[in-house]
Amino acid sequence: MNNSNHLIREIGLKEFGKVKQIIADSGLILDEFMGGNQSLALLEYKLERNQCKIFITQVHEEVSGFIVLLAKRNILTKLSYDWHIAYLCVKDEYRRNRIGERLLDFTIDFAVATKANELSLYTNKDNLPAIHLYRKKGFLESNFLANYLTYKLMLNDFR
Repeated sequence: MNNSNHLIREIGLKEFGKVKQIIADSGLILDEFMGGNQSLALLEYKLERNQCKIFITQVHEEVSGFIVLLAKRNILTKLSYDWHIAYLCVKDEYRRNRIGERLLDFTIDFAVATKANELSLYTNKDNLPAIHLYRKKGFLESNFLANYLTYKLMLNDFR
Protein backbone atom coordinates (compact mmCIF):
# COMPACT_ATOMS: atom_id res chain seq x y z
CA MET A 1 0.00 0.00 0.00
CA ASN A 2 1.33 3.43 -0.90
CA ASN A 3 1.64 5.43 2.30
CA SER A 4 1.42 8.71 0.41
CA ASN A 5 -2.33 8.05 0.42
CA HIS A 6 -2.32 8.28 4.23
CA LEU A 7 -3.04 11.89 5.09
CA ILE A 8 -2.06 13.05 8.57
CA ARG A 9 -4.18 15.62 10.31
CA GLU A 10 -5.17 16.82 13.74
CA ILE A 11 -8.63 16.08 15.03
CA GLY A 12 -10.50 18.22 17.50
CA LEU A 13 -13.17 17.62 20.06
CA LYS A 14 -15.97 17.55 17.46
CA GLU A 15 -14.32 14.60 15.69
CA PHE A 16 -13.28 12.67 18.80
CA GLY A 17 -16.20 10.30 18.31
CA LYS A 18 -14.61 9.12 15.04
CA VAL A 19 -11.56 7.79 16.86
CA LYS A 20 -12.98 6.61 20.19
CA GLN A 21 -13.51 3.07 18.94
CA ILE A 22 -10.11 2.68 17.27
CA ILE A 23 -8.43 3.99 20.43
CA ALA A 24 -10.42 1.53 22.56
CA ASP A 25 -9.76 -1.33 20.09
CA SER A 26 -6.02 -0.62 20.08
CA GLY A 27 -5.75 -2.08 23.58
CA LEU A 28 -3.33 0.67 24.53
CA ILE A 29 -5.47 2.32 27.16
CA LEU A 30 -4.51 0.53 30.33
CA ASP A 31 -5.94 0.94 33.81
CA GLU A 32 -2.61 1.79 35.40
CA PHE A 33 -2.01 4.75 33.07
CA MET A 34 -5.32 6.45 32.43
CA GLY A 35 -7.90 5.13 34.87
CA GLY A 36 -9.53 2.13 33.21
CA ASN A 37 -13.10 2.63 32.05
CA GLN A 38 -12.81 6.39 32.39
CA SER A 39 -9.78 6.59 30.09
CA LEU A 40 -11.64 7.76 27.00
CA ALA A 41 -13.59 10.32 29.02
CA LEU A 42 -10.33 11.63 30.51
CA LEU A 43 -8.77 11.84 27.06
CA GLU A 44 -11.82 13.75 25.79
CA TYR A 45 -11.59 16.08 28.79
CA LYS A 46 -7.90 16.79 28.08
CA LEU A 47 -8.70 17.38 24.41
CA GLU A 48 -11.42 19.86 25.35
CA ARG A 49 -8.95 21.77 27.54
CA ASN A 50 -6.18 21.76 24.92
CA GLN A 51 -4.03 19.52 27.12
CA CYS A 52 -3.65 16.90 24.42
CA LYS A 53 -3.44 16.60 20.67
CA ILE A 54 -4.59 13.72 18.51
CA PHE A 55 -3.20 13.23 15.01
CA ILE A 56 -4.65 10.58 12.71
CA THR A 57 -3.82 9.01 9.39
CA GLN A 58 -6.61 8.18 7.02
CA VAL A 59 -7.10 6.20 3.86
CA HIS A 60 -10.14 7.72 2.24
CA GLU A 61 -12.47 7.99 5.26
CA GLU A 62 -10.96 5.16 7.34
CA VAL A 63 -8.63 5.95 10.23
CA SER A 64 -5.52 3.81 9.73
CA GLY A 65 -3.49 5.05 12.69
CA PHE A 66 -3.28 7.65 15.44
CA ILE A 67 -0.94 9.29 17.89
CA VAL A 68 -2.00 10.96 21.14
CA LEU A 69 0.17 13.66 22.72
CA LEU A 70 -0.26 14.90 26.26
CA ALA A 71 1.02 18.29 27.32
CA LYS A 72 3.30 18.22 30.32
CA ARG A 73 4.72 21.15 32.21
CA ASN A 74 8.45 21.59 31.76
CA ILE A 75 9.94 20.94 35.20
CA LEU A 76 12.80 23.38 34.63
CA THR A 77 10.90 26.49 33.62
CA LYS A 78 7.32 25.71 34.73
CA LEU A 79 6.29 28.27 32.12
CA SER A 80 6.65 26.12 29.04
CA TYR A 81 5.24 22.74 28.09
CA ASP A 82 6.80 19.62 26.69
CA TRP A 83 4.92 16.78 25.02
CA HIS A 84 4.51 13.14 25.95
CA ILE A 85 3.45 10.53 23.40
CA ALA A 86 0.77 8.61 25.27
CA TYR A 87 -0.28 6.36 22.38
CA LEU A 88 0.94 5.52 18.89
CA CYS A 89 -0.99 2.88 17.00
CA VAL A 90 -1.36 1.74 13.40
CA LYS A 91 -4.12 -0.72 12.54
CA ASP A 92 -2.81 -4.22 11.80
CA GLU A 93 -3.79 -4.17 8.15
CA TYR A 94 -1.81 -0.95 7.55
CA ARG A 95 1.39 -1.89 9.38
CA ARG A 96 4.77 -2.24 7.64
CA ASN A 97 4.02 0.77 5.44
CA ARG A 98 5.98 3.34 7.49
CA ILE A 99 2.77 4.96 8.74
CA GLY A 100 3.99 4.90 12.34
CA GLU A 101 7.22 6.55 11.24
CA ARG A 102 5.33 9.26 9.37
CA LEU A 103 3.11 9.90 12.41
CA LEU A 104 6.21 10.15 14.59
CA ASP A 105 7.93 12.55 12.15
CA PHE A 106 4.79 14.70 12.06
CA THR A 107 4.70 14.72 15.86
CA ILE A 108 8.37 15.70 16.15
CA ASP A 109 7.79 18.58 13.72
CA PHE A 110 4.73 19.66 15.73
CA ALA A 111 6.63 19.56 19.04
CA VAL A 112 9.50 21.60 17.56
CA ALA A 113 7.04 24.16 16.16
CA THR A 114 5.48 24.57 19.61
CA LYS A 115 8.95 25.29 21.04
CA ALA A 116 8.88 22.28 23.34
CA ASN A 117 12.25 21.17 24.66
CA GLU A 118 11.46 17.50 25.01
CA LEU A 119 9.29 14.73 23.59
CA SER A 120 8.93 11.65 25.80
CA LEU A 121 7.21 8.29 25.69
CA TYR A 122 6.93 4.91 27.37
CA THR A 123 7.02 1.62 25.52
CA ASN A 124 6.85 -2.01 26.55
CA LYS A 125 10.34 -3.48 26.83
CA ASP A 126 9.28 -6.28 24.44
CA ASN A 127 7.98 -3.97 21.69
CA LEU A 128 11.11 -4.29 19.57
CA PRO A 129 9.76 -2.72 16.35
CA ALA A 130 8.72 0.40 18.29
CA ILE A 131 12.04 0.54 20.16
CA HIS A 132 13.90 0.32 16.86
CA LEU A 133 11.81 3.18 15.41
CA TYR A 134 12.30 5.42 18.46
CA ARG A 135 16.05 4.87 18.46
CA LYS A 136 16.20 5.50 14.71
CA LYS A 137 14.53 8.87 15.30
CA GLY A 138 17.02 9.83 18.00
CA PHE A 139 15.10 8.98 21.16
CA LEU A 140 17.37 7.97 24.03
CA GLU A 141 16.42 5.54 26.77
CA SER A 142 16.18 7.45 30.02
CA ASN A 143 14.55 5.13 32.53
CA PHE A 144 13.09 1.70 33.19
CA LEU A 145 9.72 1.43 34.93
CA ALA A 146 8.38 -2.08 35.60
CA ASN A 147 8.06 -3.56 32.08
CA TYR A 148 8.28 -0.20 30.35
CA LEU A 149 11.17 1.77 28.93
CA THR A 150 11.14 5.55 29.02
CA TYR A 151 12.51 7.39 26.01
CA LYS A 152 13.22 11.09 25.52
CA LEU A 153 14.03 13.13 22.47
CA MET A 154 15.67 16.50 23.12
CA LEU A 155 14.25 18.87 20.52
CA ASN A 156 16.91 21.60 20.51
CA ASP A 157 18.83 19.58 17.92
CA PHE A 158 15.90 20.01 15.49
CA ARG A 159 15.92 23.83 15.57
